[in-house]
Amino acid sequence: MPDIKKMTIKEIPDNLFDDGNYSELFPGFGSVTAAYGYVKGSPALLYALDGVMDGSASEKICLALDFAAKSGMPIVAVYSSNGAYIDDGAAVFNHYGKILKKVSENSGVIPQIALTDGVCSGSLAVIAASADIFIATKSAEIYTAQCNDSNVTSGAVAILTEDMSESLKITASLLEKLPLNNLSPLPEFEAEAPENIPSGDTAAVIAGLAEKESLVSLYESSGKASITAFGTVNGALCGFVGMGKDNALLECEDCSKIAKFVNICDAYSIPLVTVIDTDGFSKSACLKAAVKLSAAYSNASTRKVTLITGRVYGTALSVFVSANADAVYAYENAVIAPLSPLTAVEFLHHDKLKGADDLTAKRNELAAEYKSEMSAANASKSGIITALVTPETAYKTIASALDITLGKRVPHGFDRKHNAQG
Repeated sequence: MPDIKKMTIKEIPDNLFDDGNYSELFPGFGSVTAAYGYVKGSPALLYALDGVMDGSASEKICLALDFAAKSGMPIVAVYSSNGAYIDDGAAVFNHYGKILKKVSENSGVIPQIALTDGVCSGSLAVIAASADIFIATKSAEIYTAQCNDSNVTSGAVAILTEDMSESLKITASLLEKLPLNNLSPLPEFEAEAPENIPSGDTAAVIAGLAEKESLVSLYESSGKASITAFGTVNGALCGFVGMGKDNALLECEDCSKIAKFVNICDAYSIPLVTVIDTDGFSKSACLKAAVKLSAAYSNASTRKVTLITGRVYGTALSVFVSANADAVYAYENAVIAPLSPLTAVEFLHHDKLKGADDLTAKRNELAAEYKSEMSAANASKSGIITALVTPETAYKTIASALDITLGKRVPHGFDRKHNAQG
């Protein structure tokens, strides 16, 4: 693929679609390039705006969105625009509003990937960030108001790239693995199962669980204590969530990014594998964000498997484990407890600390005893844990759980809209 500096908006379809073969939609109408074709064998529709937003551009984008929705195929939207003619008055925002409505209506119906490598501002930035996955180059300028700094590294952007070539490569890889729409099954591929899963931090475990060269991380610049990524298990797409990265506590940004990712996976019936080794939420974590995250997990009807590799305490236990997973597995040395060990010592065994010659040593001794009492083996006796696993058996066990729950059904009884804060 050519370098971004040489790639024009007209060249993007040549570089996205297989062998540069595609059919143009509504040619000669509006300043928008629209086309459909195959990307790594999967049908997809592309529209690209590179100019001023006006009535014809808005109408063509809406027509393209309708075409994709009726055909049940994913859409790739490329935005690079300096805005609209303000001489058009309030009608300008009506153009944007029509597109935003269409994008929102199709959210969770057909996969939408938005790309930008230039200016994406104001209403257009809101439209792009409303896509399922927003990919931007590091040189892009993204802001909701001109007085704001660029939001390239904000939580709105899922993937940051060096140039449009890289953006298109990642887009093609995602389209190959994503379902065509919310009613389509996940594509399946030949895959080589990992031989051994590390027992280290959550990042290493997820990298080991995902099949070779399948992992694509999202929202890396937001929420430093967590990981969200797509990868394959059993040759099919899977969403990975990791908590406790670098032993950090969950912050507001972590809650928001995980909640969005869980909702995306749920919309397209992409199974979730959650890897946990965390003390839970930080003191500064926003309650509202935690509620949003809890609601995302609770309302997700897709297949959910949890692997506890280290520790999970208190609120994190109820949000991510209890009743919020179809199967929960844990390493034998994992600790599953209502309180962190040191906190538990202060609450439950404070009297045993009295008169200790070495207070720190005694506290650590009691904490170790508590950890032993709250082991994963003991938790399995109360039905919290489905089974104990080892790094050697983790992949096979999780793959089997995802396979056996393929026919999962969650009857709600009646249609509803949850009202969790967010």
